[in-house]
Amino acid sequence: MKTEKYKISNSQMMFMSISFIQGAHLTIGFMSDITGRDIWAAVIAAFLVSLIFISIYIKLAQKFSGKSLIQINDILYPGVIAKFISLVYILFFFMIGVENLVFTGRFILSYVLPETPLWVVVTMVNFVCGWAVLRGIEVIARCCFLFSLISASAVLVVTLLVAKDMDFSNLQPFFETSLKRFIQGAHVIATIPFCEILVFLMLAPNIGDIKGMKKSILLGVSLSFIQLLVIAIRDVAVLGPLISIIVSPSFETTRVINIYQIITRLDILIAIVLIISMFVKISIFYYAVTKGLAELFKLNSYTYVIVPVGIVMINLSIMTFGSSAQSDYAAAHIWPSFALLFEFIIPPVSLIIAQIKGMNKKREEVG
Repeated sequence: MKTEKYKISNSQMMFMSISFIQGAHLTIGFMSDITGRDIWAAVIAAFLVSLIFISIYIKLAQKFSGKSLIQINDILYPGVIAKFISLVYILFFFMIGVENLVFTGRFILSYVLPETPLWVVVTMVNFVCGWAVLRGIEVIARCCFLFSLISASAVLVVTLLVAKDMDFSNLQPFFETSLKRFIQGAHVIATIPFCEILVFLMLAPNIGDIKGMKKSILLGVSLSFIQLLVIAIRDVAVLGPLISIIVSPSFETTRVINIYQIITRLDILIAIVLIISMFVKISIFYYAVTKGLAELFKLNSYTYVIVPVGIVMINLSIMTFGSSAQSDYAAAHIWPSFALLFEFIIPPVSLIIAQIKGMNKKREEVG
């Protein structure tokens, strides 16, 4: 497959990392259902664990400079096994894209366009993401600076406006969640917002400075973590115990804003910011799936499969879950266990195999 000529700079990679993880703001609701008021602590624990595995992803990209995840698998594993691993990774990315499309569609139905059929909403969202994928990674990368800036500004403004409504005693008692549920919550947060950045291995051939990739991604992830932590603490301080039963805590926190009956109803602006963040995340997974299929089946261009993939995504997003409760349950209790294999097991194994092959090669050269 022909590689895109456009190269992602270090600054663009950092802002892409920020925008990518900012999409988690929309899905933090079902995480708070597990950890309750201890969600801020779960975010910290998840971030620290995620750094280990994100470093492994970066190490793989640097060790195989200019190679995508599909090409890395071809190098490390025997023929049929490599193709199988690559195929299941493509399906993994595809299902994440579908899940995020479902979350976005149902969020829009619940808070923005309640009378609109689901299929209309997901088709519109998918069309915009598909257009971005068709235009190439250049369009997505250049949008991320503006999107991350808008999102960060929105978080800052909302936090300042609800400061008078915050009661930090709502964070107490600390660690009231059982150890089992706390670990489960941290696992969910690690697998969904943070370690899904594994998909950036599909963008590796487009990275201009592979050596500077580590600094850019880790900085982007760290800034996203700070933002997510601020949101978690803010929402708990404002909502208290109610955070465990509210579908979208960040959205409900924004509805609290009422400054002299003048500055109010800012929730629609926050909804727009959340939808923008999800656009980036869906587009990156959409791009990874189409590019992966093109590399796996030796197509000249990934653009050939954009429309078929988009059609399947739309249909699955409509049929997969009958309600928001079902999708939230699957995301909180089923998906993280499934993601464990792809995010926490296969990448370290691949890195170990790469190290062994590298040592054997050096021995052969010496001999």
